[in-house]
Amino acid sequence: MGLSQFPAAMDRLIGAVRATRTALQDVRDATGALSFRDLGRVQAGLRASKIAGIAVVTEGAASPAAAEAHMASLGGPATMAEFQATMADVEAKAATWNVALEAALAGLSNAELITLAFDTRNGVSTRAIEFKQEIPALKAAPLRQSAEIADLLDAFDAAGA
Repeated sequence: MGLSQFPAAMDRLIGAVRATRTALQDVRDATGALSFRDLGRVQAGLRASKIAGIAVVTEGAASPAAAEAHMASLGGPATMAEFQATMADVEAKAATWNVALEAALAGLSNAELITLAFDTRNGVSTRAIEFKQEIPALKAAPLRQSAEIADLLDAFDAAGA
């Protein structure tokens, strides 16, 4: 039996999964324009969850029986194989979400991403590049209502988020 930091790795994963699920839910449940910051939270959470999941698998391999006992004590999967299957499902749903997100972003016009705006300060008016901070409500609504975000949320729920 090898030394393992499985409990600490699992704690990091639980935190990442919960934060990611919250970010996804915030995107889905909000109305109006959709901020790029909120989308960034989702994407950062997906990355953190994946990295933490890989650490759990690595640490679990050092002492599989102890890892499985710890997961069971948390109400999680009974085996590392079940855990890895859940991870694979989340990863597959994340990949599908990324395709939908990429399509939504590709559907934005240049004017919905960047414009030349007036910048008036101290009585001097000039033009400046303005980067948009959000996706307009009409273009955000289909993404929020998509099967891809619903499926990804379901996968996080199945993972115990």
